[in-house]
Amino acid sequence: MSLRPSLRLVRWVSAGALLAGAAASGAACSSKELALTLVDPCQGVQGFEGFRSRASYVEFAVFESECPNNTCGDLDPQLALGNTQGALKTSLVPINQALPSIGDLPVRKYAFAAVLKDDTCKPIAYGCTCADVEDISKVEINVAAWSNCSGSGCSEAQACTEMSAPGCVAPAACVNGRCDGDPDPDSSVPPDASDDNPPTGPCSLRVIASGALPAPISDTAALSGPAVTATDAGFVIGYREQHPDTTAMQAVLQGVSDSGSPSSPSKIALGNCSSTPSDGVGIASQGSAGLMVVSLPECGLGNGAGAAFITFGANGARTGDNTLRNPGFTGLTLARGQSLVPVPSSSSEYELVYRAEMTSGAELQGATLEGLGFKGNARILLGAQPVDFGQIALTSAVSGILGQITGGSSMLLRVGPPGGATVDVALPAASWGAITAYTGRVAVMVPEGSGVTYSLTDSLGADLGTGTISVNDVRGGDVVALNDRLLMLTASTGNLTIHRFTGAATTPVAGEQAPFLGSVGSTSLSGFQGELVGMAAARNRVAMAWLTRSRLQSGDSVGGWAVLECAN
Repeated sequence: MSLRPSLRLVRWVSAGALLAGAAASGAACSSKELALTLVDPCQGVQGFEGFRSRASYVEFAVFESECPNNTCGDLDPQLALGNTQGALKTSLVPINQALPSIGDLPVRKYAFAAVLKDDTCKPIAYGCTCADVEDISKVEINVAAWSNCSGSGCSEAQACTEMSAPGCVAPAACVNGRCDGDPDPDSSVPPDASDDNPPTGPCSLRVIASGALPAPISDTAALSGPAVTATDAGFVIGYREQHPDTTAMQAVLQGVSDSGSPSSPSKIALGNCSSTPSDGVGIASQGSAGLMVVSLPECGLGNGAGAAFITFGANGARTGDNTLRNPGFTGLTLARGQSLVPVPSSSSEYELVYRAEMTSGAELQGATLEGLGFKGNARILLGAQPVDFGQIALTSAVSGILGQITGGSSMLLRVGPPGGATVDVALPAASWGAITAYTGRVAVMVPEGSGVTYSLTDSLGADLGTGTISVNDVRGGDVVALNDRLLMLTASTGNLTIHRFTGAATTPVAGEQAPFLGSVGSTSLSGFQGELVGMAAARNRVAMAWLTRSRLQSGDSVGGWAVLECAN
């Protein structure tokens, strides 16, 4: 019979160890001791104090984890911010006080973490060790400022200099190691969890964090977008806004970490224009860097319509921008989502799909981008048929082009190997769609009747699964793949719902829905019209963003974002 360790942390010790304790477990009169030690590698380092002498509080947390590559996985970014949300068990006490008993732990793998905080609740150091409690008799956690270190190594100065994460933000005060308004230290329920979205199952879609997008350029700004992409550091959200009086346009980039910590937004001026754009924006990432594409209307200056190209780092900070116009274009528009994808075989190239409007008509064009502009000439897609919009999905094994033919009775999905899509799949005619590709498959979702229709195919156009989802008043949506799941986001007035499907690599099977009615976590959906949404997924995380409406009304927020948990 497997033992169930009961972890109990009892006292402080010296000689480099911060904290030591023991676990007692019992099964059929058997017992097992599981010792825990927090080690301060900076104690005794010349020129630095140990972290124990600098800390006022210590918080211990236990997380379920698969221990990928014997690490704590993606917990490091949130622990560096002092964030223990999602832990099965937590305990926080003054630095020189013993922690209370943690209780029984079923035998499996866990991530054991500790965060040290100063008297302002600022996290100054942390550590994490992942282990299977069935195979060990002790857990040792090295506590230091690991977030200061780079992937290539860590110097003593980096590891022993306090982290730069903030403490409590005024007017909140640090009380017993917690900022006013934080959840109870022993609670395992995160502050953004809601009764409408209880954590259940391995892909719980529990809200890790949510928040509002940056304040608008005007209380009645015109908005378009959003689009979301995953980067090495988390997620980046992009959208465009225009001032109704000055006609000034700007692009906005907002980075959010996997733990839900927003970075400082980047706002990029796009000039003034009497025309108000209403199309989508394109955004994609190659991991450590990304690209955003925003259309530019023809503003009566004779230089035609075009686009702005904005490069950014993994946290969403702008690194460069450029604008290009074509005098022959009367308009250039992007679909609501999936107009830009990275090229799998390149670390710097992207594929862009856009609707080019000319005096002779409109057609769907595709182009390869590199840096801040085009690489080679544009290509005509879907046989030069006039289109309302077009979208793209791409992997190393399959490509898909989704387009609504103007006046057509159906939407067209053209699939095939990369660079050779020739097989057509018909879908219901619609005013918007969503598409994604993973391994050798393409998944699409389009509105139809009182809900949405979805379809899964491959490069040969085979029917790998089709179905419908009933949704009242659906106005927007998106689709992503994560692990062996398809996640379909549908939006309606004041509401968002994520529909979970398992079997993405075989035959998709519908699972439970995760509805967000009136709010996502603590972020309100007040005024949300249900049209402008985007979603991305990576590393057991799902990020979604929404804009309240295409033209704000006084008192509206721009919109919001949320990071959700979807473990395998």
